[in-house]
Amino acid sequence: MTRTMKRIKLPISNTFRSSVLDMREVTKRLTCGETVHFENPDFGKGSAELEIASDNGAQIVYATVNIENKLDEILALYFFGAGQGLNERKSFFVNQVLQSSRFDFVFKRELTNNVVNELELLEGKDKDDLQKNLKRIMDWRNAFAHGSFECDYLHVIHLKYFSGGRKHIDLNDDYWGEVEKCFNDTISLLKKAEEILQKSLSNNCCNNQNS
Repeated sequence: MTRTMKRIKLPISNTFRSSVLDMREVTKRLTCGETVHFENPDFGKGSAELEIASDNGAQIVYATVNIENKLDEILALYFFGAGQGLNERKSFFVNQVLQSSRFDFVFKRELTNNVVNELELLEGKDKDDLQKNLKRIMDWRNAFAHGSFECDYLHVIHLKYFSGGRKHIDLNDDYWGEVEKCFNDTISLLKKAEEILQKSLSNNCCNNQNS
């Protein structure tokens, strides 16, 4: 008998609050002759918009783990080469160092950027985009992990968070499109860097064998 894996539902929620009415904006719109409708939209935790925002935020958090795994692969390849399987030292390095909580995303990002620069794995715009995108991804991950949702009277959901000061992100389609592009571009750039690194290591191995 085939069983379907149980889908769990844990008591997880983002902090959510509905902002007070922006009277300055209302006054401005009334002055311009616009009609302002005072509604009481349901943006509670069960609303469709908030559910989408929460799901998208969760995807950002988990997709960042995927990016971090790719950084691990590049660093392990750089330090231990492209041999078949994991030898004991490489396995120890991956499990005890790279996957240690002390070896955080920021340090892996900086170390990977140093490897890319030293070996010239990427150049020009590709190199700049990788560095910029990795920083943006980490900022987004932290914002969704620690921030809170807020909706205004115009039915717009914002993500409020603190990073060197109070900040917010308007969670609209333009932003979500920007997120998708950034993650997809970053994975492509990391794969490109890894392929070039593998070729470089293979060439060095062949040159050493011939000398």
